[in-house]
Amino acid sequence: MDYGYLCTIVDHSNEPIIGYCFNQECDKPKQICFDCFSKQHSRHQNDCLRFNQIIQMISDCTLILQNLEQSEQIKMQNIIDQFKKNLKFISSEKDRLIKLQAQLRNQDCSQIQNQLEQLKQWRSFTLNKSVKNNNIGIQLDEIKKFEKSFDQFFQPYLNSQTISIKPLEQISQSSMERQNSNKTQEQRNPPQNVNQEQLALECLTSAVDLFKQNNFQDALNFINQALKINSDLEQAYLIKGLSLLHLEQYEEAVDCFNDCLRLDLKIETVYYHKGFCLSALEHFDEAIQNYDKALEIRVDPDFYLKKAQALYQSLKYDKALEIINKALDINTKQQYLQLKGAILHKLGNSAQELNCYLAALGLDQNSSSINHNVGVALHTLKRYEESLKYFDAALAIEPNSPDSLNQKGITLLSLDRYQQALECFESALQYVEKPEYLTNKAKTLNFLKRQNEALQIFEYIRQKFGE
Repeated sequence: MDYGYLCTIVDHSNEPIIGYCFNQECDKPKQICFDCFSKQHSRHQNDCLRFNQIIQMISDCTLILQNLEQSEQIKMQNIIDQFKKNLKFISSEKDRLIKLQAQLRNQDCSQIQNQLEQLKQWRSFTLNKSVKNNNIGIQLDEIKKFEKSFDQFFQPYLNSQTISIKPLEQISQSSMERQNSNKTQEQRNPPQNVNQEQLALECLTSAVDLFKQNNFQDALNFINQALKINSDLEQAYLIKGLSLLHLEQYEEAVDCFNDCLRLDLKIETVYYHKGFCLSALEHFDEAIQNYDKALEIRVDPDFYLKKAQALYQSLKYDKALEIINKALDINTKQQYLQLKGAILHKLGNSAQELNCYLAALGLDQNSSSINHNVGVALHTLKRYEESLKYFDAALAIEPNSPDSLNQKGITLLSLDRYQQALECFESALQYVEKPEYLTNKAKTLNFLKRQNEALQIFEYIRQKFGE
């Protein structure tokens, strides 16, 4: 069957795609033609599936999910049936006792003898005595067991007092030991302001709930109230720091993360988010130090990504390349490949840059930025006609991208297609007025022998932008 899908690899472009690579460690483009299958994926050809194999795999997965769906429906129905059974017993006993109570109030004692045994069981229950060896006791015991198992399963979802935001739930051992020490001291000397401490925890809980709803300003207000009562709440400083981060108040956020560290809340998320804020403040060396501390606690490819970005921004391209490769050794994500491509661009390795962007495009065909970057890499390699195809693809996804319009215009200039280039620069300028767009338009007008218009634009750039 012809799926009408062609390969984009440089050496064998326009070859028909025959399937996809499913090897999670592979950093080559996922779509494969026959040449890809025999050359680029030769080490794991068993993971390269043709379209008919993919169809069969999806069919197998669908069958598994159908069976799982049926199994879960049965389990859910069993739970519902058990609830109904428990509710029926509880309602029946309640109605029977209410009826007997009404009879006694009307001085009707005729039913006491018949229900004396059940009343004995209920009296034992109210006195907290064992009732397991009789009918009512057995029923109540079954209900309690069912409720306990149900609560244990759903506790992580139902407990509003849980102050944990993934991955914020990991508190350092030293911090936990200190908290246990404080609890022991409190048991010896009970605090006098229990209500105030409870109020602080309630404020913290409300702040966490608001944070999870992305309501960062209100979360911050509750956190500040909690810290007025108890200035040593570690998690409060953490939530405050994260809220300030989302509000782009980076310096204040760094102060909060420092408070976390002062109180021995030395977990990877504190170092990671402190590094993020420092990067936003362009303190790249300090940011890198914090990413390193986060990585000492837990190796995470996203930590490597942020460290590589900080190195890239501080112009340390060779080191940035080394770090982003560590991220790619763990997982292949399009943002990792995009950054690697940007680093290779700075290092002047256009061929590898192109392969990185093509691999990223294999993970996300509908990304305007990746198509744009492929176009730029091809332009650098002077493959202008191919470059135009990717700029067109980027603009088909994001028609109002001035950068893609400008880059397309530059490529058209290289092909001496001046009128089309001029149209691109003028379209880019409709969205945003940048000196480089104006300069490119002026150069194009000069090629079109429209020197007076070009000179007017250069004068306008000098007056407005001082260039």
